[in-house]
Amino acid sequence: MLNITKQYVRKLHVRSILETKPTKNLPKHLIYFNRKLSHYTMFSTETGKVVGKMCARPEYIYGDKIYYPNMHGYSSLYIHSLKANIRKQGIGREFIKLAQRESVRRGCEGRVHLIADNVTGESDNLPYVAYRKMGFDSQQKWAIASIDRYIKTGDSMPKLLQKGLAMYLPVKNYCAKFNKLCEKLQKRS
Repeated sequence: MLNITKQYVRKLHVRSILETKPTKNLPKHLIYFNRKLSHYTMFSTETGKVVGKMCARPEYIYGDKIYYPNMHGYSSLYIHSLKANIRKQGIGREFIKLAQRESVRRGCEGRVHLIADNVTGESDNLPYVAYRKMGFDSQQKWAIASIDRYIKTGDSMPKLLQKGLAMYLPVKNYCAKFNKLCEKLQKRS
């Protein structure tokens, strides 16, 4: 970290980082990654408080077709837990976008999976509904049909969905986008 700071100070042609002007265009949230635990912690740049946490790590899925259909033996980023301290502020969506990027970076080719579970027992804030709105799918088509009906009409959810639902994010061409981004960054330096 000290070397990065020294390099940054040299590029700005100043003697100390204290001589630099404050950045005006800070993002709304910053994410800290703890490599040992595979924990991601999101902080608000306005308040400095923790607004959410995610635990995610790559795992190899052998012959199981629980998540991705027609695939045998693949790597996927497994989101073990995701907690947004403030609801309906886009924190969960930011974590899912981060998970997609991390999946590509860690060699999982954009595959992300999780088990959506209603841990809190709240009936108005169902996690599988939020994941479905973000594009997640499941091999249990009856459950997806129930979730879609709930989203569209507000019908009640079946009691069977009180247990966890294995969900996955369909793979898009994130590898090509990631490679283009890397090429642009190399051209800049």
